[in-house]
Amino acid sequence: MAQSDISVQDATFPSVRADINDNLAALFSQSSGNSAPSVTVAFQPWVDTSSSPPVYKMRNGSNSAWITVGVLDPAGFQIGGITPIANGGTGAITAALALAALLPSQGGNAGKALVTDATTATWTTINGITSGTAVASTSGTAIDFITIPSTTKRITVMFAGVSTSGTSSHLLQLGTSAGVTTSGYICSAVRFFQSGTIATDNFTTGFGTNSQDAAGVYSGSIVISKFSGNNWVVQGNIGMGTTLFHVTAGSISLAAVLDRIRITTVNGTDTFDAGSINILYEG
Repeated sequence: MAQSDISVQDATFPSVRADINDNLAALFSQSSGNSAPSVTVAFQPWVDTSSSPPVYKMRNGSNSAWITVGVLDPAGFQIGGITPIANGGTGAITAALALAALLPSQGGNAGKALVTDATTATWTTINGITSGTAVASTSGTAIDFITIPSTTKRITVMFAGVSTSGTSSHLLQLGTSAGVTTSGYICSAVRFFQSGTIATDNFTTGFGTNSQDAAGVYSGSIVISKFSGNNWVVQGNIGMGTTLFHVTAGSISLAAVLDRIRITTVNGTDTFDAGSINILYEG
């Protein structure tokens, strides 16, 4: 470790030789020392030994301050300072700040995912599956689920132990902000009995299940899928214990964006008396 005044004095030979040796020692040791050299020039190196491992520094171009270049760790050189993004760095001193510097702005994008179109990365809302609130189907002639988001592309209606007071088939109807649509449905439903008997029925006022047993307790699901625009298709399976099960399928073209569904009966007067109904929707 050596430092010098980076000049050779005008003196006799032994003194000049000693001065030259001091300057060479400073040059070869990178002016190492636990304090900065007293005489400095622009771009002069200095190994600061005041810490362990020592830090490699260089004088800036205006000879006004030291720039930390890196740490001379015995295990390997560690770059110091902050490298701008333009120079291959992140311009940050922590992992979180580096991530924020490299990603598109995260402000106002909570819950979104980073998606690329193979050229540009942007924050995008990823619509998962959202559960509605289960409604007890123990009274009333209709159960409505409203304020379904306009971005919804699929809805699953789930029946758990649902029963009504009469023999009118369960009916699923879709609706818009103008109200529930009660016509224009194309739907067929089939009942499969344990005995092997099959019964069919068609519906135009909604998606029916052909469930016609007053004492029946039904469980299952009906899936409503957006085909295109305001056109929807339906398929579903609902069973009544081990006695029989129902299959329903159909389609409907709504006049506007779907925002609600209704579960009722074909005659509209039978009342629900058991079970619960809920929905799942996804965009």
